[in-house]
This record gives sequence, structure tokens and C-alpha cells, in this order.
Amino acid sequence: MATSPKLQMVYIAHMEIIGVLVESLPHKEIRWEEKQAIERKAERMVKEEGERLIAKLQSLPTDPVGFGRKLRIFYPREWKTLDWERIYPEAKITVNPSFTITQTGLFQ
Repeated sequence: MATSPKLQMVYIAHMEIIGVLVESLPHKEIRWEEKQAIERKAERMVKEEGERLIAKLQSLPTDPVGFGRKLRIFYPREWKTLDWERIYPEAKITVNPSFTITQTGLFQ
């Protein structure tokens, strides 16, 4: 008797984040290298917290982000054959943030 292959859902959530860095004291300009380091640190934080939040939502299970809705819209034929409530908690969901600081300045 043949067994059906196990379906593994994989999502990559791309996020474009734009921010403004406002400094208080001391009055110094932020260097390009510092700006990049802040952007990378923010990306790591968003990735870690985002993936932690999604894992929590999957364990409930609830899908307020709408991964299932996107799947149903873009792949309606496949959607009809899925047991979403069984597949969703096991789906691999990766957060891929891109953080860009567009302006820096001093707050007075």
C-alpha cells in the first residue's frame, strides 16, 4: 500500500522596514558603519521576535497573519485538498526583514 507524501508548507515573510534615527545627546553625527550596524541589529531583532510570535500563533493555532488566506487565493485547487488546521502548526515560516534608516539627525 502506497503512502501519500507528507506536505511541508514553507513561507518566507519578506518585510521592508524604513526608519528615522533621531539622536539626543551627545551631538555627534552617526557614521555610515554605525548606521549599518544599527540596521543589522534591528533586522536580527525583528527576525527573532517575528519568528517567536509566529511560532506562538501556530501553537494556538490561529492565523491572524493570513498565511492560509494567501494560499487559498493563489492556489485554490491545492487548497481544496489540504487539511490547513493540521498543516499550519507545522509550516516552516521564516521572517526575512530588511531595515533601512533613511534619515539621521539630532533632537533638540
